[in-house]
Amino acid sequence: MREMIGTERDYVRSLHYVIDNYIHELLREDIPQSLRGQRNVIFGNIERIYEFHQQDFLEELERYENNPLKAGAAFLRHESKFYLYALYNKNKPKSDSLMSEYGTVFFKVFITFIRNFINIYNLFTKNLFCSQNN
Repeated sequence: MREMIGTERDYVRSLHYVIDNYIHELLREDIPQSLRGQRNVIFGNIERIYEFHQQDFLEELERYENNPLKAGAAFLRHESKFYLYALYNKNKPKSDSLMSEYGTVFFKVFITFIRNFINIYNLFTKNLFCSQNN
């Protein structure tokens, strides 16, 4: 349970870091023309995902730290909120295409971070599915 909570905290911190440090980059004057207006394609609904995990899901997992058998209820209670990932996943191919075609130089540091973010996301979903199967 501690590992799951720790992973969720790391995930929330990573989402917050992306929101605070990278979204505003799309407002820069020197952004390639093809990336202008693509904020929602590239970042999707990351703020809503962050709010859900930070305000709802993490807090509930923390309440069950000493009672792991009840943690499954948190997943079930918030099942409908996981739909937030549908938009993120829907835009991912277009986001990947934009970033590989136009953003490689402009977002060099960003691309590295996004790869890390994706790894964290994959870790989260892996833990999510492992927890639901146990």
